[in-house]
Amino acid sequence: MKKSNQKYWVGVILVLAITGLIIAGITYYQSYTRQINTLQKFAIPGTQQVLAVSGVLQSGKQQSEELPVGDISSVLITVISDRPDLLTEIEDPQGKLVASARTSDSYMAIEGAYSADLKMTAPADGIWLIVLSAKSETQYSIVVTAETATVLDVRTDSPRYPTGSYINVNAKLFRERTLLSGGTARGELLLGSNIIQTIDLSGSDDGVFQGQFSPVSEVMRPNILVTARNGTIQRQVELQLVIFEPSARILRVQSEQLLDSDNDGKAGQLVITVQLDIRDAHSYSLAAHLESQKGETITYAQYNTAIQAALGQGSETLSPGQVTIPLSFSGQDIQERGINGPYSVRLVLYDIGQAGAEVNALEYVTHSYSINEFK
Repeated sequence: MKKSNQKYWVGVILVLAITGLIIAGITYYQSYTRQINTLQKFAIPGTQQVLAVSGVLQSGKQQSEELPVGDISSVLITVISDRPDLLTEIEDPQGKLVASARTSDSYMAIEGAYSADLKMTAPADGIWLIVLSAKSETQYSIVVTAETATVLDVRTDSPRYPTGSYINVNAKLFRERTLLSGGTARGELLLGSNIIQTIDLSGSDDGVFQGQFSPVSEVMRPNILVTARNGTIQRQVELQLVIFEPSARILRVQSEQLLDSDNDGKAGQLVITVQLDIRDAHSYSLAAHLESQKGETITYAQYNTAIQAALGQGSETLSPGQVTIPLSFSGQDIQERGINGPYSVRLVLYDIGQAGAEVNALEYVTHSYSINEFK
């Protein structure tokens, strides 16, 4: 064997090995995430936020904030203000004054900030009131946390979203290991104290709330605040997200066709051509999962620039601009699964130049097909 050929195949083997490790890492991460999701199917009882609110109290005025209390063993009410002597009074559901405190700088390490803590054990279920009053205009924030067996579990598809992507939210309210059905849930997309979007999460009979925030076009680090309410039970969860400018995007599926290479009337491959918009010249991997309309796995296809380059079939990196990538699904796999189309395709683009990070995804539905069209 010539030395040039030896070098070529050594290069191919190295690229395949490295790519295999990257793919294995991605697969492990996805598997690990699924395991964690399974382990966290039931939220663990503990401390959770019940209420967070801010505002401005006018001079000589009173401001009341409702505090829904339900299934709480103990509660901590923290009030922070920009002036001392903000009076906080707590009234129970019958209107009886049960606790009061004034903000001071005794517990705050930040100059110009004052706080007060009020603690209660085994508060009765119902609507309590937090009543604020001050002699001069005062900015305030209230955070209420509770020890409880009823907790809210909130998840998004990912902690990172490319600009222009929808943000899906899933929320469940648990009491120990039981989902609570009914109630309402609301989501807020926040940047600092500014509310960017507000959505109502739709509920179902099984106690699962779902919602979707509209795409965000700017790079930012927003928070999502989800508030779920069931009777007098209210819980809140806040998650931090990263909205980033992706190194590449999947624009669309440009074409779709059956490939019958030996002209026997049966397709050996279902080929889709995917259009990408590349911003950064990196190595990329485009993966595609073909499924039935019911979510049953049928087959898989992938285009990896590093592998293609090692085989002498393309460049290791994709140049900035719009490019088209062909993906071929095995006709034999489709025929053996015995499921007619149309099929759902989930396209996922990974940036190998950024340690295999997922940068974009797209859902696509094929034309209708009969399994008799494949071989």
